[in-house]
Amino acid sequence: MKKAASPVFKILKRIAIVLLGILVIAVVVVWYMSPGKTSPILDINGNVKPNSIATIEQPVIGGLAQTLIIRGENIDNPVLLFVHGGPGMSTYPFIREQFKGMEKLFTVCYWDQRGAGKSYSKNIPAESMTLGQLTADGVEVTRYLTQKFHQQKIYILGHSWGTFLGSFIVHKHPELYAAYIGVGQVGDTYLSEQRSLQFVIAEAQKRNDKNTLAELQQLKLPSPDASSQEWYDYLWVERQKVFSFGGARYGVDRKVSDLAVPLITCREYTIGDKINYQTGLTYSMHHLWKYMMKNSLPVVLPQQQVPVYIFQGIHDHQTDFGLAKDYFDSLQAPVKKFYAFEHSAHSPHVEEYAAFEKIIRTDILGKKE
Repeated sequence: MKKAASPVFKILKRIAIVLLGILVIAVVVVWYMSPGKTSPILDINGNVKPNSIATIEQPVIGGLAQTLIIRGENIDNPVLLFVHGGPGMSTYPFIREQFKGMEKLFTVCYWDQRGAGKSYSKNIPAESMTLGQLTADGVEVTRYLTQKFHQQKIYILGHSWGTFLGSFIVHKHPELYAAYIGVGQVGDTYLSEQRSLQFVIAEAQKRNDKNTLAELQQLKLPSPDASSQEWYDYLWVERQKVFSFGGARYGVDRKVSDLAVPLITCREYTIGDKINYQTGLTYSMHHLWKYMMKNSLPVVLPQQQVPVYIFQGIHDHQTDFGLAKDYFDSLQAPVKKFYAFEHSAHSPHVEEYAAFEKIIRTDILGKKE
């Protein structure tokens, strides 16, 4: 005679079925959210706006297919090349909602750099992951855009690592750019890292966070010439503290894991892109971080030949506010302006978007209120 299943077994079986169902639903939802396409720009009646553009292109740049997400309400507008941070952290998934306003002013090209986001591939030659190659890539992307949209010059906006790379790109070929816009500007990176560590220690002491203090006591700032693995291991811990203490987004205690939702829900990224996102970030960090350690911008790029506009949150503890201001003060440029954002940390273009857009519209593009 067959023995009847116990009540506990039946309960566990039901729980397993429910969990399996939830997993299946989650997979279907993520798959639905991951077509790898960008939505058209529509008017109030739901029709595609005439003269708008919303496309994902993969031209061969530097011998490698690289992804450009191009969006704008009017292709006759100026072109803006967005150079993301990291290294290797494509930020399109995290700014796409806020930057819809910028797409009214510009045709915006969100470039996923070699080794990052949709431009990551396990077949990328390690020897090509250099500052020189990424600088050349940026210039080639710029030429692609000037030809595509029949414009002699474009605007370039760098964020975080993107301000470091963007500065080299503009310096290499200033004739291609109407202006350089830096957000979360890099200056002396190693000194900035020293100050960042001081910030998290002071913040933990202020909060009497004994667990974090104990963890930080074991954390040692690597030397400028430390290996990429040493820096990666250090930053993995330190940046989580910066995030959790509001040094990345002012007044918001966050976790790095909070970035998962915007990435998962980003339509422009396929499931494969999302799975490979962290791999690309790690790969890029290992190859590119050293260049910021070796090159203090005030020393290696003391001047630019294009107008320079710096946007910096005064509570920024990833790229130190004071050091960004020091670099700005010493920088020689035909026109330069510095904008301090009192309620922002590392991302004033997101944290105080309205004020950011107003400056772009009036001071940089010269449009009336």
